Amino acid sequence: MRYDELTDLLQRELPQLTDGIEQARRDAEPDSPGPHVVYGDVLVPYLKSCLDAEDRALTLEKIFGLVERLAASESTPIREVVMFSILEGLVNDPKRLARARTWMGKETNQLLLDTKESIRQIEQTQSAALRSRKTPDSTE
Repeated sequence: MRYDELTDLLQRELPQLTDGIEQARRDAEPDSPGPHVVYGDVLVPYLKSCLDAEDRALTLEKIFGLVERLAASESTPIREVVMFSILEGLVNDPKRLARARTWMGKETNQLLLDTKESIRQIEQTQSAALRSRKTPDSTE
């Protein structure tokens, strides 16, 4: 699988997302939305609604089967779609994340750890930058 095929793959695997994918394509005209946009703006809200429902086990199994295949890819850009467009949306949502872990495979769980570490590093960098910034009131 190739990065530029991810949107079509999502549409084939989860045809119920076709309307959202087509809307993302219309919104991006004359360009085409990249996989990060489609997975983040179309798949993730659908995934969250499935995680909130009690009767969506088969759909969640299908979604996380796809996510696991993407997570197992040798392509860094494809794995980054999983990390930054799918998993990042769950990291700060403990209830949904706990439910999602039921369906996550080995590769997805590893990328989840990598995503959490990336977020932690970004937060530390931002925090250090804020601490080092001096305001006029702090020079007394």
